[in-house]
Amino acid sequence: MRSRYNVAQQAVYLPVGLVGDSLPANSTMPVYHASRTAVRLYLGLLPLVYERWDSNENTEALEVLSGSSASRLAHLLDCLEADWSAMPMELRLSTDDGQIPPAEARYAILAQSAALALAYAAFKELLSVERVWKVDFRLLPLADVTSEQLFFLFYALDNCERSDKPYRVHRFKAWRILPPEYRVNIPLRHLPQFAQAFRCNASSSGGNSWHGRAWPMVAPVESRCEAVHWNVPPSPNSRTRRAGLHADIPPEFLGGVVELPSTTAASSGGARLRDHATAPTISNRVR
Repeated sequence: MRSRYNVAQQAVYLPVGLVGDSLPANSTMPVYHASRTAVRLYLGLLPLVYERWDSNENTEALEVLSGSSASRLAHLLDCLEADWSAMPMELRLSTDDGQIPPAEARYAILAQSAALALAYAAFKELLSVERVWKVDFRLLPLADVTSEQLFFLFYALDNCERSDKPYRVHRFKAWRILPPEYRVNIPLRHLPQFAQAFRCNASSSGGNSWHGRAWPMVAPVESRCEAVHWNVPPSPNSRTRRAGLHADIPPEFLGGVVELPSTTAASSGGARLRDHATAPTISNRVR
């Protein structure tokens, strides 16, 4: 169930099942559905960014990337392709004809990674219990799971599926839809909020190399492929931070800059209150 961007009609089509009203709108739980609905919505929108110089020479899109924007985007694609190439052979998607070339997956990985990052930004913007009441929302049966961890758990659960290898290969070849393990593991490797939420660290020595035991869940900082830049300068209050969202894909296509509170929680007891100096805001400046 995916959204679809139509170049000719300049429209994004959303399947009816993507949006539901089973949860009350005035509760917190619908916010966590951003890990499902927002990701799929952004997946339908992101082709607008790279449609012009992807493989479609007939598009009449007016958007033109500047030299610096195109260079940054090319660097990001190379980074994602290199990360795919660094995967252990046991985890790579392959066909009877051999391994799928990493170059065929780079746009799909970019779209999934950027969609997840933007969905996380929407989640933080909509999480009013944190923004207004400064409370870290948690489920009673999962009292030790933070709000950020819940978001990523919902994202992983949304990508659970039962399918065999031939079907996954066919779906990738036909529609460039990544298998579920790639939709989850690769974008999360490069999202700093995931590493912070679960306190994951990757050794800086060895980079993304495979040592025969486990592929690092988090990419080392020096080899991280960030579809979105998250600048988090410390504030005068050591318990609060303010994060600015700046996209590697040209910001003129994303409608502005999103300012978010950080994902660092105060380690107090009880409700695990947070202390944010600034409420999140959205600036719709178009550059």
